[in-house]
Amino acid sequence: MFIYRRLILVANYVEEKIGPVPEVWWKLEPSEFDYAAYEPNLVAARFKASDVVACFSLARLLLIESASLNNHVMRKDARIFYKASLLQSSLMHYISSWDLSWQVYWFKYIVRPNKKIVIMERYYDKLSSKCNYRDLKEKLEGKGQTSVIEYLQSYNKDEFWKSLRKSYNYIKHSGAYHMRGVGINPRKGIFSINGKRPFLISRHDFDVDEWTDKLIRYNNEFVSYFNNVIQEVSYDKAVMEFKSGSSNDETLEMIRKLKNYT
Repeated sequence: MFIYRRLILVANYVEEKIGPVPEVWWKLEPSEFDYAAYEPNLVAARFKASDVVACFSLARLLLIESASLNNHVMRKDARIFYKASLLQSSLMHYISSWDLSWQVYWFKYIVRPNKKIVIMERYYDKLSSKCNYRDLKEKLEGKGQTSVIEYLQSYNKDEFWKSLRKSYNYIKHSGAYHMRGVGINPRKGIFSINGKRPFLISRHDFDVDEWTDKLIRYNNEFVSYFNNVIQEVSYDKAVMEFKSGSSNDETLEMIRKLKNYT
Protein backbone atom coordinates (compact mmCIF):
# COMPACT_ATOMS: atom_id res chain seq x y z
CA MET A 1 0.00 0.00 0.00
CA PHE A 2 2.95 2.37 0.58
CA ILE A 3 3.73 2.79 -3.12
CA TYR A 4 0.14 3.86 -3.87
CA ARG A 5 0.19 6.35 -1.03
CA ARG A 6 3.50 7.83 -2.11
CA LEU A 7 2.38 8.31 -5.71
CA ILE A 8 -0.89 9.91 -4.65
CA LEU A 9 0.77 12.32 -2.22
CA VAL A 10 3.27 13.45 -4.86
CA ALA A 11 0.51 14.14 -7.38
CA ASN A 12 -2.03 15.72 -5.02
CA TYR A 13 -1.17 19.28 -6.06
CA VAL A 14 -2.28 18.69 -9.68
CA GLU A 15 -6.02 18.70 -9.01
CA GLU A 16 -7.23 20.75 -6.06
CA LYS A 17 -10.82 19.70 -6.54
CA ILE A 18 -9.98 16.16 -5.45
CA GLY A 19 -9.36 15.91 -1.74
CA PRO A 20 -6.81 13.53 -0.22
CA VAL A 21 -7.52 9.86 0.27
CA PRO A 22 -8.92 9.56 3.83
CA GLU A 23 -6.19 8.63 6.28
CA VAL A 24 -8.23 5.79 7.76
CA TRP A 25 -8.31 4.03 4.39
CA TRP A 26 -4.58 3.37 4.56
CA LYS A 27 -5.09 1.44 7.81
CA LEU A 28 -7.57 -1.07 6.43
CA GLU A 29 -5.12 -3.76 5.34
CA PRO A 30 -4.85 -6.36 8.15
CA SER A 31 -1.62 -6.75 10.09
CA GLU A 32 -0.25 -10.13 11.19
CA PHE A 33 -1.70 -9.40 14.64
CA ASP A 34 -5.15 -9.09 13.09
CA TYR A 35 -4.94 -12.56 11.54
CA ALA A 36 -4.75 -14.01 15.04
CA ALA A 37 -7.15 -11.65 16.76
CA TYR A 38 -10.20 -11.59 14.50
CA GLU A 39 -12.57 -13.87 12.68
CA PRO A 40 -11.12 -14.80 9.27
CA ASN A 41 -14.07 -13.41 7.31
CA LEU A 42 -13.53 -10.01 8.95
CA VAL A 43 -9.82 -10.13 8.11
CA ALA A 44 -10.70 -11.04 4.51
CA ALA A 45 -13.28 -8.23 4.34
CA ARG A 46 -10.71 -5.68 5.46
CA PHE A 47 -8.15 -7.01 3.00
CA LYS A 48 -10.76 -6.65 0.26
CA ALA A 49 -11.39 -3.10 1.45
CA SER A 50 -7.68 -2.41 1.03
CA ASP A 51 -7.98 -3.75 -2.54
CA VAL A 52 -10.66 -1.14 -3.13
CA VAL A 53 -8.31 1.55 -1.84
CA ALA A 54 -5.53 0.38 -4.16
CA CYS A 55 -7.84 0.36 -7.19
CA PHE A 56 -9.38 3.72 -6.28
CA SER A 57 -5.92 5.22 -5.80
CA LEU A 58 -4.88 4.15 -9.29
CA ALA A 59 -8.05 5.65 -10.74
CA ARG A 60 -7.42 8.87 -8.87
CA LEU A 61 -3.80 9.04 -9.95
CA LEU A 62 -4.77 8.57 -13.61
CA LEU A 63 -7.28 11.40 -13.31
CA ILE A 64 -4.73 13.71 -11.73
CA GLU A 65 -2.09 12.78 -14.31
CA SER A 66 -4.52 13.59 -17.12
CA ALA A 67 -4.90 17.10 -15.70
CA SER A 68 -1.12 17.51 -15.45
CA LEU A 69 -0.83 17.17 -19.24
CA ASN A 70 -2.06 20.75 -19.49
CA ASN A 71 1.44 21.77 -18.35
CA HIS A 72 3.17 19.93 -21.22
CA VAL A 73 3.95 21.51 -24.58
CA MET A 74 2.52 19.29 -27.32
CA ARG A 75 0.14 19.33 -30.24
CA LYS A 76 -3.49 19.79 -29.28
CA ASP A 77 -4.63 16.49 -30.78
CA ALA A 78 -1.78 14.66 -29.04
CA ARG A 79 -2.77 16.17 -25.69
CA ILE A 80 -6.40 15.15 -26.23
CA PHE A 81 -5.31 11.62 -27.13
CA TYR A 82 -3.19 11.17 -24.02
CA LYS A 83 -5.74 12.80 -21.72
CA ALA A 84 -8.59 10.71 -23.10
CA SER A 85 -6.53 7.54 -22.71
CA LEU A 86 -5.77 8.33 -19.08
CA LEU A 87 -9.36 9.34 -18.33
CA GLN A 88 -10.81 6.18 -19.86
CA SER A 89 -8.39 4.06 -17.84
CA SER A 90 -9.33 6.08 -14.77
CA LEU A 91 -13.02 5.40 -15.41
CA MET A 92 -12.39 1.64 -15.64
CA HIS A 93 -10.56 1.63 -12.30
CA TYR A 94 -13.17 3.83 -10.62
CA ILE A 95 -16.01 1.49 -11.57
CA SER A 96 -13.90 -1.55 -10.67
CA SER A 97 -13.51 -0.01 -7.21
CA TRP A 98 -17.28 0.12 -6.94
CA ASP A 99 -17.60 -3.55 -7.93
CA LEU A 100 -14.85 -4.59 -5.50
CA SER A 101 -16.60 -2.77 -2.67
CA TRP A 102 -19.46 -5.27 -2.85
CA GLN A 103 -17.01 -8.00 -1.84
CA VAL A 104 -16.43 -6.25 1.47
CA TYR A 105 -20.05 -7.03 2.36
CA TRP A 106 -19.70 -10.48 0.78
CA PHE A 107 -16.90 -11.50 3.15
CA LYS A 108 -18.42 -9.75 6.16
CA TYR A 109 -21.97 -11.12 5.94
CA ILE A 110 -22.14 -14.01 3.47
CA VAL A 111 -18.93 -16.01 3.83
CA ARG A 112 -18.89 -18.29 6.86
CA PRO A 113 -15.90 -17.92 9.22
CA ASN A 114 -13.24 -20.40 8.16
CA LYS A 115 -9.50 -20.22 8.78
CA LYS A 116 -8.86 -21.41 5.24
CA ILE A 117 -9.89 -17.95 4.00
CA VAL A 118 -6.77 -16.32 5.40
CA ILE A 119 -4.24 -19.17 5.23
CA MET A 120 -5.05 -20.49 1.75
CA GLU A 121 -4.68 -17.84 -0.93
CA ARG A 122 -6.52 -19.79 -3.62
CA TYR A 123 -9.49 -20.29 -1.30
CA TYR A 124 -9.71 -16.54 -0.72
CA ASP A 125 -9.51 -15.89 -4.46
CA LYS A 126 -12.15 -18.53 -5.14
CA LEU A 127 -14.57 -16.92 -2.69
CA SER A 128 -13.88 -13.48 -4.16
CA SER A 129 -14.73 -14.68 -7.66
CA LYS A 130 -18.10 -16.04 -6.51
CA CYS A 131 -19.37 -12.58 -5.58
CA ASN A 132 -21.75 -10.80 -7.94
CA TYR A 133 -24.30 -8.16 -7.11
CA ARG A 134 -27.38 -10.30 -7.75
CA ASP A 135 -26.23 -13.11 -5.46
CA LEU A 136 -25.05 -10.66 -2.82
CA LYS A 137 -28.41 -8.91 -2.78
CA GLU A 138 -30.33 -12.20 -2.53
CA LYS A 139 -28.16 -13.51 0.30
CA LEU A 140 -28.32 -10.24 2.20
CA GLU A 141 -32.11 -10.38 1.92
CA GLY A 142 -32.01 -13.91 3.34
CA LYS A 143 -30.03 -12.64 6.31
CA GLY A 144 -32.36 -9.69 6.90
CA GLN A 145 -29.72 -7.08 6.10
CA THR A 146 -32.25 -4.64 4.67
CA SER A 147 -30.30 -1.51 5.62
CA VAL A 148 -27.23 -2.75 3.71
CA ILE A 149 -29.35 -3.54 0.65
CA GLU A 150 -31.03 -0.13 0.75
CA TYR A 151 -27.65 1.56 0.97
CA LEU A 152 -26.22 -0.35 -1.99
CA GLN A 153 -29.38 0.17 -4.02
CA SER A 154 -29.29 3.92 -3.42
CA TYR A 155 -26.08 4.04 -5.47
CA ASN A 156 -27.01 1.36 -8.01
CA LYS A 157 -30.13 3.37 -8.87
CA ASP A 158 -28.42 6.75 -8.83
CA GLU A 159 -28.66 8.17 -12.36
CA PHE A 160 -25.18 9.65 -12.37
CA TRP A 161 -23.53 6.45 -11.12
CA LYS A 162 -25.59 4.41 -13.60
CA SER A 163 -24.40 6.61 -16.45
CA LEU A 164 -20.77 5.98 -15.54
CA ARG A 165 -21.33 2.23 -15.40
CA LYS A 166 -22.97 2.44 -18.81
CA SER A 167 -19.83 4.13 -20.14
CA TYR A 168 -17.66 1.52 -18.42
CA ASN A 169 -19.64 -1.23 -20.13
CA TYR A 170 -19.34 0.58 -23.46
CA ILE A 171 -15.54 0.50 -23.24
CA LYS A 172 -15.60 -3.13 -22.09
CA HIS A 173 -17.75 -4.24 -25.01
CA SER A 174 -16.75 -1.77 -27.72
CA GLY A 175 -13.08 -1.24 -27.00
CA ALA A 176 -12.82 2.54 -27.09
CA TYR A 177 -14.56 5.85 -27.60
CA HIS A 178 -13.90 8.31 -30.39
CA MET A 179 -11.75 11.00 -28.83
CA ARG A 180 -13.40 14.25 -29.81
CA GLY A 181 -10.75 16.40 -31.47
CA VAL A 182 -8.67 13.46 -32.72
CA GLY A 183 -9.47 12.24 -36.24
CA ILE A 184 -12.95 11.82 -37.69
CA ASN A 185 -15.94 9.75 -36.67
CA PRO A 186 -18.38 9.79 -39.64
CA ARG A 187 -21.96 8.82 -38.91
CA LYS A 188 -23.19 9.00 -42.50
CA GLY A 189 -21.65 7.92 -45.80
CA ILE A 190 -20.35 10.46 -48.31
CA PHE A 191 -22.51 9.07 -51.11
CA SER A 192 -26.30 9.33 -51.23
CA ILE A 193 -28.86 6.78 -52.36
CA ASN A 194 -32.14 8.26 -53.60
CA GLY A 195 -31.14 11.52 -51.98
CA LYS A 196 -30.34 9.94 -48.61
CA ARG A 197 -26.91 9.28 -47.15
CA PRO A 198 -26.72 5.88 -45.40
CA PHE A 199 -25.87 5.67 -41.73
CA LEU A 200 -22.48 4.26 -40.78
CA ILE A 201 -21.47 2.42 -37.64
CA SER A 202 -19.68 4.96 -35.46
CA ARG A 203 -18.19 5.25 -32.00
CA HIS A 204 -19.56 7.30 -29.14
CA ASP A 205 -17.76 10.58 -28.55
CA PHE A 206 -15.50 11.18 -25.55
CA ASP A 207 -14.93 14.80 -24.51
CA VAL A 208 -11.96 15.21 -22.16
CA ASP A 209 -13.25 18.32 -20.39
CA GLU A 210 -16.66 16.79 -19.78
CA TRP A 211 -15.15 13.56 -18.47
CA THR A 212 -12.69 15.34 -16.21
CA ASP A 213 -15.63 16.99 -14.46
CA LYS A 214 -17.56 13.70 -14.28
CA LEU A 215 -14.68 11.80 -12.72
CA ILE A 216 -13.96 14.55 -10.21
CA ARG A 217 -17.59 14.33 -9.11
CA TYR A 218 -17.51 10.53 -8.96
CA ASN A 219 -14.26 10.54 -6.99
CA ASN A 220 -15.72 12.75 -4.28
CA GLU A 221 -19.01 10.86 -4.13
CA PHE A 222 -17.18 7.54 -3.90
CA VAL A 223 -15.24 8.78 -0.87
CA SER A 224 -18.54 9.41 0.95
CA TYR A 225 -19.92 6.06 -0.21
CA PHE A 226 -16.89 4.02 0.85
CA ASN A 227 -16.51 5.78 4.19
CA ASN A 228 -19.84 4.21 5.13
CA VAL A 229 -18.91 0.80 3.67
CA ILE A 230 -15.81 0.46 5.85
CA GLN A 231 -17.84 1.11 8.98
CA GLU A 232 -19.05 -2.47 8.51
CA VAL A 233 -15.55 -3.81 9.05
CA SER A 234 -14.36 -1.62 11.92
CA TYR A 235 -12.51 -3.41 14.70
CA ASP A 236 -13.78 -3.82 18.23
CA LYS A 237 -12.88 -0.81 20.42
CA ALA A 238 -11.26 -2.91 23.14
CA VAL A 239 -8.95 -4.53 20.62
CA MET A 240 -8.04 -1.18 19.13
CA GLU A 241 -7.13 0.07 22.60
CA PHE A 242 -4.97 -2.99 23.13
CA LYS A 243 -3.16 -2.40 19.85
CA SER A 244 -2.39 1.18 20.80
CA GLY A 245 -0.88 0.03 24.12
CA SER A 246 -3.18 0.43 27.09
CA SER A 247 -3.52 -1.12 30.55
CA ASN A 248 -2.24 -4.49 31.79
CA ASP A 249 -5.81 -5.67 32.34
CA GLU A 250 -6.65 -5.11 28.69
CA THR A 251 -3.45 -6.86 27.65
CA LEU A 252 -4.34 -9.93 29.68
CA GLU A 253 -7.86 -9.93 28.27
CA MET A 254 -6.46 -9.81 24.76
CA ILE A 255 -4.16 -12.76 25.48
CA ARG A 256 -7.16 -14.70 26.73
CA LYS A 257 -9.06 -13.96 23.54
CA LEU A 258 -6.14 -15.05 21.40
CA LYS A 259 -5.84 -18.32 23.35
CA ASN A 260 -9.53 -19.07 22.81
CA TYR A 261 -9.29 -18.22 19.13
CA THR A 262 -6.34 -20.46 18.38
